[in-house]
Amino acid sequence: MIELMKDENRRFAQRSDLTKVPPKFKGLNGLWGRWSAEELLGKDNSLCPIRLQLDVSERDLAEKSGLSIYIYMAFSTDLWDALNDKNLELRKGSRVLRGGLQLATRHMPQGMSLTIPMTNNVGFQNLAHVIIHFEEAEPDLGRKGFQPEFVHLAEKVSVSAVTAFRKRYNLLRKPGVASIFNDEIKVDQWIKMQEEHEKKCSLIISGPGLFLPTEELPIRSEPLVEQDVVALFNQMLSSGVIRGVQLIASSQYNQYDGLYRIRMDPPFEKFVRNDINPLGIDSNHLSGDEPYVSKVKVLEYKYNLDGLVEELQSGVKNVNDIGLAVAWNIGKKWREMFDVTSLLDEDTVHHRKIHGTTHSFTHSVSGLYAFEAIILHDLVRYLQDPHAEMERQRELLLEE
Repeated sequence: MIELMKDENRRFAQRSDLTKVPPKFKGLNGLWGRWSAEELLGKDNSLCPIRLQLDVSERDLAEKSGLSIYIYMAFSTDLWDALNDKNLELRKGSRVLRGGLQLATRHMPQGMSLTIPMTNNVGFQNLAHVIIHFEEAEPDLGRKGFQPEFVHLAEKVSVSAVTAFRKRYNLLRKPGVASIFNDEIKVDQWIKMQEEHEKKCSLIISGPGLFLPTEELPIRSEPLVEQDVVALFNQMLSSGVIRGVQLIASSQYNQYDGLYRIRMDPPFEKFVRNDINPLGIDSNHLSGDEPYVSKVKVLEYKYNLDGLVEELQSGVKNVNDIGLAVAWNIGKKWREMFDVTSLLDEDTVHHRKIHGTTHSFTHSVSGLYAFEAIILHDLVRYLQDPHAEMERQRELLLEE
């Protein structure tokens, strides 16, 4: 929540449109925040959305007791179920993490979890996990909890906190859109299943003179739909225009299109960039006598990369699952989420790690690596006229 408010303050100062929320703050599993009494009650609370309505005695108690708050609001109670059942692996039906109010002192919970006494929108009391911590308070050992005035203050603060977070509930993912933690597990299971299938039913065809490259592609026109992109990419693989990519699965699994692996066997000369192999890799990335074999990753096909960006923004697909995207056009929506390094520019081509890749994507906010891409339209233009395409790439990436 604090990062969100920092971004809102920055956009307000720049007089930007506050309704255009950056993608990284959309489709979240939950929102969280932690604030001290000084931050809750101070005059400068620009990074705290909670607006307390306390009388003089309540404010005095909050300050003297060293009150602080932690709150996490989940998009659905399904999140608590997944945390308890799958992550913590508790006995079926046990709920250590759940919506409610927990009082604490000395960094230890005191007493049972309480219900957040919402008077309207009561469903949110089950979505929010609130901890009110008193630094300077002694629990009533007889009651196994705190004195009534502390409980009343905690309840009042928790209601204000949930009310503040409820106003940003629209930023969270929609319940039922996709499973929570087992998405990644299912992808891993799919990968393992395909690896086992590859071992049991391998398809290897080889022989001297069996393959006769024609030095041109069978496909005779530019792609019009995604299936054309798949066909063109496969022809480039089989002809050796793009090298080292092994297709492990082409059948769609859930929301993803396929699986691939990078395998480069020595001698590595056929993968090294030179005048007759302009899509190659710098030689300093390839050394030794052992094959380079990557782990199996997810491959995505799109006619226009805008389609993939939309699926990432909506939460249908997870950017962390994807290793390589193959598309005809790069589109324009990538600017909403990513920064791009062109691998068709002589100044940045040394960043290429996979033969034939044209672009490398990083998250625009964090700067962390996202995925590699082969934009076939740009690749074809580069092979036809490298200098002209390099200049076009520079202009494209400089556009706002």
